[in-house]
Amino acid sequence: MQFAKTVLVWLIVSAALTLGGAAQAAGVQPCSLITRAEAAQILGEAVKPPRQKKVVGMAFGRSCTYYTAAPLAQRGGTGSVEIVVYDKQSMRDGAFTSPSEFYQRLLSAGRSAKAPIQEIKVPGGQGHWSERGNSLHILLHDVYVVLRIHDLKKISAASSQELKKKVSEHYRQLAVSAAKKYVLPRLGGK
Repeated sequence: MQFAKTVLVWLIVSAALTLGGAAQAAGVQPCSLITRAEAAQILGEAVKPPRQKKVVGMAFGRSCTYYTAAPLAQRGGTGSVEIVVYDKQSMRDGAFTSPSEFYQRLLSAGRSAKAPIQEIKVPGGQGHWSERGNSLHILLHDVYVVLRIHDLKKISAASSQELKKKVSEHYRQLAVSAAKKYVLPRLGGK
């Protein structure tokens, strides 16, 4: 009986170590940074199950996108929460092998192009808002996350330029709030 208990304990510990190693080998999963329920809370309405895909281009990553669930014809648009993750695991075969290197390269390119970029404080990391792509960029613990949130709030302004600024600021506030509440704590930040 004691032998059976010892074998059972060994199997449980072995399985736990194997799963932990598998999770580590899989890298950071974008849908684990913001869940479906949290995406619904951010957008203020129900969302469809996430669409997950590999990201290819200058660097390899993974993305998770939640879209609002209400039929498009009834609404005139679709809201979304998109999380893109670049980590060492996903980037190992691309032109950039370091999330930090990729983040710095894109930030430098944006500044060179005089793109509207606003620094965002990320304790223990780096962050900025890119008005051009309405995206929040976070680098923390060698994980680079891009967060885009588009809700369907009606915003009005006197001119198209003012409207563009107001919409970008609204999206920035949503993304920064979501990052502080969900993404940063799950990446081990504050």
